[in-house]
Amino acid sequence: MSAAESPVTLIARVNGNKEVSTLRIEPTDGSFFLLQYDASGTCVADTWHATVSEAQRQAAFAFAVGPEDWSAEPTDSATEKP
Repeated sequence: MSAAESPVTLIARVNGNKEVSTLRIEPTDGSFFLLQYDASGTCVADTWHATVSEAQRQAAFAFAVGPEDWSAEPTDSATEKP
């Protein structure tokens, strides 16, 4: 399994969008959800993807988020979601 397909939650900030400020890619049962959060931290939409790469391509298409914009979420259980 490549690092890009690892079961780690990834986060990215979205610039220039009034409705979505943060994206998360979360692993679930061998697939991935691309979750879209507004500035208050409410999940406003999600899409299902078979791979992390597919989720990242959707984020790039919809929000102009590139591969360099993603970072692994800290694993500290005290860390809150956006």
